[in-house]
Amino acid sequence: AAEDYALGTVITGKVARMTDFGAFVELAPGVDALLHVSQISRAHVDKPSDVLSVGQEITAQVVDLNEAEKKISLSMKALEQPEEASEETDAE
Repeated sequence: AAEDYALGTVITGKVARMTDFGAFVELAPGVDALLHVSQISRAHVDKPSDVLSVGQEITAQVVDLNEAEKKISLSMKALEQPEEASEETDAE
């Protein structure tokens, strides 16, 4: 999995299930990655279910890979256009 999901890789996956802290995205059968709520958008998101739905296909970037624990972290925020963020000056 390390080659397929190297840091910085842009992947497409399906939202498999939601939690209060993020969404689990199925990248391949048996391979789930966490899209943390803070990584969904540059705009503040209270709950992942506010902007995502189970079964939805999303495109995200791999931002962390822990092979020992088989954990992959994703970010959709990393793919957003930076000019959208320049209007927001408050740091979260």
